[in-house]
Amino acid sequence: MDVIERALGNSKEESFRTKVIGTSADFAKNMPITVSPVSMHGNLNVENRRENCIAKMEAKWCFLATMALLAMLVTYQFENLFSKRNTPVAHASGFWDYHSFITAAAEYQPHGFGTTGGKFMGQKEVAAFLGHVGSKTSCGYGVATGGPLAWGLCYNKEMSPSQTYCDDYYKYTYPCTPGVSYHGRGALPLYWNYNYGKTGEALKIDLLNHPEHIENNATLAFQAAMWKWMTPEKKHLPFSARCDDESMNNIVSHYLYYLDLMGVGREEAGSHEVLSCAEQLPFNQASASASSS
Repeated sequence: MDVIERALGNSKEESFRTKVIGTSADFAKNMPITVSPVSMHGNLNVENRRENCIAKMEAKWCFLATMALLAMLVTYQFENLFSKRNTPVAHASGFWDYHSFITAAAEYQPHGFGTTGGKFMGQKEVAAFLGHVGSKTSCGYGVATGGPLAWGLCYNKEMSPSQTYCDDYYKYTYPCTPGVSYHGRGALPLYWNYNYGKTGEALKIDLLNHPEHIENNATLAFQAAMWKWMTPEKKHLPFSARCDDESMNNIVSHYLYYLDLMGVGREEAGSHEVLSCAEQLPFNQASASASSS
């Protein structure tokens, strides 16, 4: 069974933990929330990480895992999935590319991203991840050329933020930097100082003082999104009333569209009731029961 599950996190942000049953989420549930696959490798330099991986065969699987995804999602498929991202009207034209996605994925594939359960299941997980990305970065609308689902990766940041997203509650752990705005940036847009702080700690990048790194480096933007995808939320219950809304249905639509373009076929996804989180059960039910007793 293939399930896209979404739980809304802190009420100040529509922060979600996404998982596809039987894929890398099973690994992620057992990972400490403060540890990410990237942080296991020490300091991260997103510009030369791939070159080090290939030139030095660092941990060997780094290269082999990249080859697995190259076979699963080839360049022309990525171009088809995001066919309008480089049009003149796209706000992030020229920013997102296949190379950046593959480079970022190399960090997470050894830990199960797109590699758990065989190629078929891996393709479904990649489609699910990109379905969220496409939905959250789209500038498509009903009569847009190519249809609304062809406009994923149109944005890499919030264009007209109405606030700086500084939560003073976290002034001791993730203090806001004067003059810095923590508005939405990235493939799965980050909001709020505490989310930039947590993600920066995991990726070993100072995002609290320099959140603009996310909008300036596509590889880092994909890595931040993959870290969010692979990292479990704790003690968050699903809010069913918000799981069958337009936003959730838009994610499902992108997922089905991408399955078709990747050659898997939407018929393999299951019914809408299975894909929606409207009937979702709490994550880690055993842990939740133990903590409440």
